[in-house]
Amino acid sequence: MKKKETLSNFTSANYLHAEKVMIIGYVSADCPFASRDAQKRLLQESGCYVITTGSFSKSGSAFLQFIARQKAGAHIAVAQMDCIVSSWRHLRDIVMQVQNRNCTLVSLKEPWINTSAGRGTLMLEVGGT
Repeated sequence: MKKKETLSNFTSANYLHAEKVMIIGYVSADCPFASRDAQKRLLQESGCYVITTGSFSKSGSAFLQFIARQKAGAHIAVAQMDCIVSSWRHLRDIVMQVQNRNCTLVSLKEPWINTSAGRGTLMLEVGGT
């Protein structure tokens, strides 16, 4: 029997459940790697009750606009970052904007993208250099 993939299998999801905070999910409607429904299901399983649908762009511009509309302190989750952005440089720009807005960002499929954890930010810096 195939084990059902749940977010409890991901370190990032464990953070989301442990904190008991309101998490805003972001779904990329035209992601080339995961369907909108699969992304939404993953976010709902992680505890996201507010889910916004945006679009994919190589530079992540749609997601940057989404971040700009969030209040300081928002907790933002995505199913996977390659549905949002396609390069390390653009990922770094997104992380910098998230941090400048005093928000947190976690990718459920990439536990090393978690700006609430020091090691997540460190991994992004190491990978982006």
